[in-house]
Amino acid sequence: MSNPPSAADAPALARFESLSVGPGKTLDTVALEPVLGAGAELAHRRLAAEAKRVRGPRINGWTFQSPDVGRYGTDYLGRAAIAVAHPGATLPDDAVYLHATTDSNGAPLRGDSKYVIRFPKGAIPLAKAFWSVRCTTPPIVRGKSDASLRDRDRDGLTFDTEGSLSLHLQHDSPGHDKESNWLPAPADDFNLIMRLYGRWRRFSMDVQPPAVEPVH
Repeated sequence: MSNPPSAADAPALARFESLSVGPGKTLDTVALEPVLGAGAELAHRRLAAEAKRVRGPRINGWTFQSPDVGRYGTDYLGRAAIAVAHPGATLPDDAVYLHATTDSNGAPLRGDSKYVIRFPKGAIPLAKAFWSVRCTTPPIVRGKSDASLRDRDRDGLTFDTEGSLSLHLQHDSPGHDKESNWLPAPADDFNLIMRLYGRWRRFSMDVQPPAVEPVH
């Protein structure tokens, strides 16, 4: 065989062979239809549960992607779950994804509330290419159909006098003086994704992603 399977896959291939799945074999789909149907139903349930499982660390309400994304080995279920939940997910060497579904108080993010994300000086995301914060259900507001904010060079973000950066998340404008840093939120519930592309310094316990703070 000019392109043999990986030795690590031998146990899985042995199971497949017991069902006549393999080179030169013919699968009797009629005889196995009840088994295949039950197996597919079970697989859907397991896959749905696996896709919801938190795989990476959680810091300040942000859940990090698993460091194993893109390098699955024999974790076939994990590979399938990532393909369902995050299609096209790349290696952490190329991009890091953080997800937030709640504010600093643990309440779900809602379009009828107002929030701020404050990056202290020295804790701005350092990405070799660029970074962005985006609503996962973006509205079409003020021509921003992607409803995202990106690094200073791309979106002209305004830094505070002491060098910190505040992003304003809300459905309505926070005021003309803050609109450069405004991420329009949908009117109903939403989640956030922070992406760091070509990053060369990851967030850690020392340099943490800031929590999504509610504004009262």
